[in-house]
Formats: sequence, C-alpha cells, structure tokens
Amino acid sequence: TYPDGTYAEMLVDKNTISQYIGEHDKEKIKIYELDIVELEHPCGDKLHWLVIFEDGEFHLTSKFPDTNDRLDIVNYHVVWESVKVIGNYIDNPELLVG
Repeated sequence: TYPDGTYAEMLVDKNTISQYIGEHDKEKIKIYELDIVELEHPCGDKLHWLVIFEDGEFHLTSKFPDTNDRLDIVNYHVVWESVKVIGNYIDNPELLVG
C-alpha cells in the first residue's frame, strides 16, 4: 500500500525467488541461493561458482540449475567471507560460462 492509500499488484515468477543463505561475502553483501560468486584459487585464477541448496546445505558448484550437467562441486567447508557476489543465475547466467 502506498502512502496515498492506493496499492499495486505485481506478478512474480516463482522461479526468480532465491533464499538468503544467512551468510555475507567479503564485501558484506548478503548471499542468496542462485548467486554467482567469484572465488580466487591459490594459483591466482578467479573462478565463478553457483550457490545451490542440496543435501540440506548450501554448496558452491558449476552445475547449471536447469540441467543435469555437473562439472564440479566444492566438497569442503566454504568460507563464505572469502567469496565475492558478482551476479546471479537468473540475470547473469553467462558469468558461469568459460
């Protein structure tokens, strides 16, 4: 409801709603499921990962959510404060490619 008493109805695509994972990145930005984050590899390469919820916890993966293709998954405890949110899969899927 707006201050003048009017209201607007908005349609939201349920596939674009993401859950806050309860963590922040290194710039104190909230991290959501389907965010794309950048993580610097010890060799200096900056790798892009997708935040997903699977098996009762959040993971970083290179899996595309609308396919069964999984290239890799990080199977260790993620230090969320070491990643940087650079986009999300809904608006920026190209960030996961190459």
